[in-house]
Amino acid sequence: YKGIIYITGIKKDTMDMISAYDSSGKLIWDKVYGRAWPNTYPDTRSTPTIQNDKIYLIGGMGTICCLDAKTGNMIWSQDAHNQFKGEYHRWGIAESVLLTDQAAICVTGGKVTSVVAYDKITGKLLWKTKSLGGPRAYASSSLIERNGLKIILAQTVNDLIGINSINGEIIWNFNLMQFHLG
Repeated sequence: YKGIIYITGIKKDTMDMISAYDSSGKLIWDKVYGRAWPNTYPDTRSTPTIQNDKIYLIGGMGTICCLDAKTGNMIWSQDAHNQFKGEYHRWGIAESVLLTDQAAICVTGGKVTSVVAYDKITGKLLWKTKSLGGPRAYASSSLIERNGLKIILAQTVNDLIGINSINGEIIWNFNLMQFHLG
């Protein structure tokens, strides 16, 4: 992005970190952005989402954040997992942030909500979906447009979900559990 390479990793086995390198491989900065997943297969699992000189990430324990791409300084951070009593799946979180026109999208899973949207500039909560139950999946959400409506496609372990990107209303869901064998 603008001649800078951004790489996520783990520092001291407990903290998720992002590093910025120039094209010659020289470190420009590195910043901790959350706690790393400590259990099975511990490692970083979020690819940076970059837009308008801002980097969006989800940490291994469910923190979603926004950093300044030039300096690495934290702009905002929300502990979505704890705030909404999210539910981990067996190997933790493996998701990158989806950006819409206004929002940064994160799947929480759990009994409180399935998906949340934060204002991508301020980090304030815009909406949360109702909960369909079950833990988050190892998948990043996508954005499609159908008949002029922008729809978020998100996944939990149990469901593929179509969500109105403006207000968080679940338009449809498809139960995936019927295809899980054994």
